[in-house]
Amino acid sequence: MAEQQKLRLDLQVSPPQKSGENYVFNVAVIALRKTRAVENVHVEILCDGVSQGQIVTDENGGAATDIGVTVNKESCLVLARTIGEEVVIAYKILNFPKKEVKKESGPAKLIVNPRRIENRILFHIKVLDEKNRAVPNVKILIIDTSIQNIPDAQTAENGECAHNTNLMPGEECEIMISVIGYGKIFRRTFYGRNGVANTTTGETEEN
Repeated sequence: MAEQQKLRLDLQVSPPQKSGENYVFNVAVIALRKTRAVENVHVEILCDGVSQGQIVTDENGGAATDIGVTVNKESCLVLARTIGEEVVIAYKILNFPKKEVKKESGPAKLIVNPRRIENRILFHIKVLDEKNRAVPNVKILIIDTSIQNIPDAQTAENGECAHNTNLMPGEECEIMISVIGYGKIFRRTFYGRNGVANTTTGETEEN
């Protein structure tokens, strides 16, 4: 029997349109296995980690919905995530018109340092401003496909916070870490190892 192709999501987000005090935009997804459309895939839509409800793909693999949000930030992370055993995510950064954004100093750099000990991975997260100063009390959105319902993290006075995950041998896990409202994103896929030695590795990524 041929191995089933991995599910993937294509995500499209329309430009935001002003509607009273809110902005409204359309979110559309297509679920595919290679080039074949997949019907009846349940997809949750989130804006900066807040659920906007679910949509279900039709016989053409597509589904869409309109979303309205109140704008008090520069951008919004729009994320589509499948519901079920096969967790797949796709995302877009939606930028709002600058004239609607309150001018204030905020996060300019997201630094993530993953350190691995066997199949346990610790993510050290740090947020800096334009002058490389630590930014405290910033909300951090963490998406970990090996764990459901992770609460938002928040940076401490030193601008830092952490997340850790434990992988099973052979498990595939996608990690996304985002500064809510500022469009800074770290995204990487990790794999559970079989019979690894007790070693630690780490590398830093800046966004």
